[in-house]
Amino acid sequence: MIEVLPILLIFLSGYFFKLFKKDLSDPLVDFVLYFVFPIFIIHKIHYLEFDESIIVIILMGLLAFSLGLFYSFLAAKIFNLNKNTASMIAMSVAFGNTSFLGFAFVQTYYGEAGLSLAIFYDEIAVMLLMSIFAPIICSIGGNDSFSAKKVIKSMVTFPPMIAFVLAILSKLISFPQLIDLFMIKVSSILVPLVVFAVGMKFAISDIKGKSALIFLTLGIKMVAIPLSLYFVASTFMPIDLAVKVAIVESAMPPMILGTIIAVRAGLDKQLGLGSMGIGMILSFVSIPLIVEFLG
Repeated sequence: MIEVLPILLIFLSGYFFKLFKKDLSDPLVDFVLYFVFPIFIIHKIHYLEFDESIIVIILMGLLAFSLGLFYSFLAAKIFNLNKNTASMIAMSVAFGNTSFLGFAFVQTYYGEAGLSLAIFYDEIAVMLLMSIFAPIICSIGGNDSFSAKKVIKSMVTFPPMIAFVLAILSKLISFPQLIDLFMIKVSSILVPLVVFAVGMKFAISDIKGKSALIFLTLGIKMVAIPLSLYFVASTFMPIDLAVKVAIVESAMPPMILGTIIAVRAGLDKQLGLGSMGIGMILSFVSIPLIVEFLG
């Protein structure tokens, strides 16, 4: 548990900064999204050796996404939820905070090797799938209609996705020492910045009137999905670093960007923001427990 305390302190610093000063999370997230995060991705993947662990973590991510949709459909049927609520739950459990919060936890527990693998989980099993499926999910329960043009545009213009492609291509060249040092310095500020921004996003008021649905959503996202992944993985393969990183990433709370997209599409705002915010707080307890469980 001690390993996660620095992350929690940075998170709380962001929250109290918002209370006593103002919320600067939007420009901070833009700075990370358009500058720090792309450089971080290029640097990490450039030096990563490709092996079967990358295939494993991508497959685990795809399974986590599929389980999220399945459990959302199941919950909608069992509790007779309307399309708006069911779609919000689907958005919350299918797309986790695998980059901002996820990278912080993975780096804390599994170091740079785990962090490099987490990039593939985030970019392929979360960002790429979100670009394809988020408009479809939102169109089912919200006021945003499906548009192939929106899907294609979101995929080709999203900075981390562009950086991911450039990172793969960068393996064909060698970086000069100056560029390498520059990327190391920029990459080092990623985790503190994003956790601070996540802290500013948190609001206790988001839970009002939606507690039962919020904890249903988080139960699926942060308990049912990672446990399901563990039981599937333990049946067919050893629980190695790639599997551990995938399970930890699958246990992240709902994604900030995915929640914002869902709210803008007209899905249940309180449910989405409440699940995102409360999930952030719970993750500081649930993730250390999952890491301990994995060994």
